[in-house]
Amino acid sequence: MNAIELILREISNGRKSFIPVDSTQESMEDFQSIAKLLIYCEKQSWLDSIKPKKESRSGNDWYETVPVLGDLTYEGEQYLESLASKNTNSENSPKEDIIELKPNFMGIGINLNALIRWRKTKNKQNQKLEPTVKTSVE
Repeated sequence: MNAIELILREISNGRKSFIPVDSTQESMEDFQSIAKLLIYCEKQSWLDSIKPKKESRSGNDWYETVPVLGDLTYEGEQYLESLASKNTNSENSPKEDIIELKPNFMGIGINLNALIRWRKTKNKQNQKLEPTVKTSVE
């Protein structure tokens, strides 16, 4: 899950304010990337509105809080769903091991579903490599 997806998911779950962990320089520096991502999300029309507030005490012009006014827009919800479906598709891809080392017969088990999927992909690859030109003999 990327940072934008995490932020949008938190807002979707009801989070209304983003602030640094504490007031140390390190926390403030780390928070700047989150604030900039929130500003980016608003510019992409994924958020209704935000009100970033900068501090003036340190002279660094850092964002110190970013309240979220409203919620995700329709575009934001659609974008979040598209990210979630990408994650689901990549998780369901056949990257399983064919041989699993777990307590089974003599310590080795075979994942038949992964073996069948692997064999099907190999067959498809071999079919693509075979020549498709047919010659006729008269």
